[in-house]
Amino acid sequence: GPDLSIVLGNYNRHDAEVVASRNVALVPNGIPDPRPDFEKDVLPIRLSQAAKRRAGEEYTFQVLYLGACYRPKGLFDLLEAIAIANEKLKGTPVDIRLVVAGTFSLKSEHTEFEHRVRQSDLINWVEYKGFVSGDEKRGLLRNSDCLCFPTYYEAESFGLVVIEAMAHGLPVIVNRNDIRIPTRHQPEPEDESRLLTLDARLTAKLQCARRVGQGPRLPRVADQFLNELASDDCAQAGTAV
Repeated sequence: GPDLSIVLGNYNRHDAEVVASRNVALVPNGIPDPRPDFEKDVLPIRLSQAAKRRAGEEYTFQVLYLGACYRPKGLFDLLEAIAIANEKLKGTPVDIRLVVAGTFSLKSEHTEFEHRVRQSDLINWVEYKGFVSGDEKRGLLRNSDCLCFPTYYEAESFGLVVIEAMAHGLPVIVNRNDIRIPTRHQPEPEDESRLLTLDARLTAKLQCARRVGQGPRLPRVADQFLNELASDDCAQAGTAV
């Protein structure tokens, strides 16, 4: 077998075992900093957003879902969490809007999505952009309030969109196992405990975002961002480093 195999995540170690590699190195994907102009172009927006939230003004908190539109990626769970969160926020100056950017691989799921977002509890709170790239993608990352990456896809190795969001100073909501392959059974997407947990984390992130102006920046937290993303600690996830 080969002297060395390089894999993206623990889930892929089996590939190296199949070819009888003598050594296996885990090297996650990486990307160049997509916002080297962060301080000039993005930070003022983050500070303005935070000031509005702290002032208690009417505010629409924009959650971004960016990636493949696929049930195991948690998209449908997120729809329900948005509906629950907005119901809880009735009577407050804050509401939550979801922007979904990505493509559906299954026509049946696209149809189900379109039907669900036309229901009365979501019709005003969900916008579907389809596939985005380039300036349009950067604009969504620049102008949103947080990224939600609620995947429980069993073959998830590493979500580069999480790094892109961090580079844009966005707080990120993730499942505990979404950036490393789960070793235990994952509940079904309709599982009520999963849905309520996602809703709780969404509303907690909203409270956190009122107190901070920007999320962690990638180059400055390279040695700790994995722990921060997997944590429920709002202060860690939302504090600029």
